[in-house]
Amino acid sequence: MANSVSVLNQQKYTKTVQALLQESLIAMDLANMELRSSFGNGTTINYPRPVYNNVSQYTKYTAQTESDVEYTNETMTVDNIPQITFQYDPVDEIENGYDVLGDQAKNNAFRMRQYIEGKFFKAAVSSYDTPAAVTLSTVSSDSTFVVTVYGDAVANLQTAGVDDKELVTVVDPFTLQKIGRGALGNTFQVADETYKRGYKGEFCNTMLYVSANLEGSATFNLATNLAANKTISIGGVTWTAKAVPSAAGEFDIGTDAAATLVNIAAAINNSNNYAAGAGSATAYFEVTKANRAKLAGVSATIVGTTIVLSTSGKKTVSAVTSDAADKWGAFTLKTLVMQKKSIDMVLQKNISLAIREGTGLAMKYTTWGKFGVKTFTEGADRIYIVPVIVQAAA
Repeated sequence: MANSVSVLNQQKYTKTVQALLQESLIAMDLANMELRSSFGNGTTINYPRPVYNNVSQYTKYTAQTESDVEYTNETMTVDNIPQITFQYDPVDEIENGYDVLGDQAKNNAFRMRQYIEGKFFKAAVSSYDTPAAVTLSTVSSDSTFVVTVYGDAVANLQTAGVDDKELVTVVDPFTLQKIGRGALGNTFQVADETYKRGYKGEFCNTMLYVSANLEGSATFNLATNLAANKTISIGGVTWTAKAVPSAAGEFDIGTDAAATLVNIAAAINNSNNYAAGAGSATAYFEVTKANRAKLAGVSATIVGTTIVLSTSGKKTVSAVTSDAADKWGAFTLKTLVMQKKSIDMVLQKNISLAIREGTGLAMKYTTWGKFGVKTFTEGADRIYIVPVIVQAAA
């Protein structure tokens, strides 16, 4: 028979993680959200989408023109299954007085939120042409600049027939500072902040939200091969080029720039999964566990002689290379103005917990959940991307 106290602690842990996640997850406010305890057969959910009817003029005593309600069917694939695994020995808890499950509940809810928000904002695609990126970080004197930038986005959506009562603006913490300074006395007041699921008050006749997990991107060029001890850094995590890598954060210098680029991309992609390990031990060695945590939501793709970096939130980038032309381009975050419920999301109603035997008396706890997110066709028409350069080319 299972230990009743143990079962109670497990239930408390999962309910705490779920509660903390739903309390802070911005998608709970912005998405057309559905919580499900089960997902039926397979991973595909059908969504009949209604086609909007238009208003017409009625002339008395004349026949009305009738039309059937029209639907189009779109599907969502629910295949995102984030997981976090930790192990602890109950003896350690007794000796040190740690509330392991309590601490892990808070930490894991935060990590789950990072992951889900990152996927949510990646789904925020727009059918509008993306405007040229603006550099809010360089604007200091024009107090109306941010109002103009986001006001134009709002106007574009309003003229496209979007419900202006449901419009929201979502920015990163750095852009929020600019808005807070530039828009004081206009439409946004610091005193308006409620700190609930990222809501910060009103701005440009929209509801203003802030998230540190908006989609970011930058491109690293490497046409000339690196020499030993040259570095590349992302989010405060540094990798070092070595002829023979032997320590955490070192990668192998390939026979040419293309081969080195492959090793760098592999080191980046393998270092953001929180898993312990030495890496390939030839092409690269993984960074430390603390540094892996800084790389949540980071991935690298090779395109020609460049690495295209995709991130969840801002990551400061830098490089010390063999050639001045080999450097990072500008780092851009995709802030946005959108109508609420433009993005559909399905989330597992209750976080799951799997427990397995670890080393000695220790037990391994794996927290996991399941969700799907998608921007359907009509939803994309209600989203306007505002790219913001948060770091110049370096």
